[in-house]
Amino acid sequence: MKCVFRAYGEAFDVDAFLTHSRWRPQPIFHAGERRTPGSGGGRVHRYSGFHLGVPGSDTPGAVFAQQVEAVLTFLVRERAELERLSAFPGLELSVLDFGVPLREELAMLTVSFPLPLVQAAAKAHVALQATIYRTAESSIPSVPKRSNPRSAASRKRAKA
Repeated sequence: MKCVFRAYGEAFDVDAFLTHSRWRPQPIFHAGERRTPGSGGGRVHRYSGFHLGVPGSDTPGAVFAQQVEAVLTFLVRERAELERLSAFPGLELSVLDFGVPLREELAMLTVSFPLPLVQAAAKAHVALQATIYRTAESSIPSVPKRSNPRSAASRKRAKA
């Protein structure tokens, strides 16, 4: 799963901002426009804004720590553009949304953002969010279980 940078606001002139940006987000949406079929049941967008996939955060099989590293790189590399965005009229929210898989066999999942990420995001005026997706176990690489020498020894004693 990847991390998506989202920016929007009711009075945000997304086209004016992107005219002077090297970012090429997808999608770009405007307040009052009809949402794409299947995403909102014929409703219209309340906000204008865009979504931008964070480069490197969508590596197949990437774990959360790898997403965090990619996002930290993005925050450093794009610092000037993020500052320009945060000062842009009409912007209400910019957020980094981490897609985090939840395998079927798990009842819950805790996501903790490392302090360096929180600090870098705050400095850039960007909120952090984790969207937890229920996914089939087969689509997520499993972490090999570490053997526990004590339990192996216990099994040997039990057999004796």
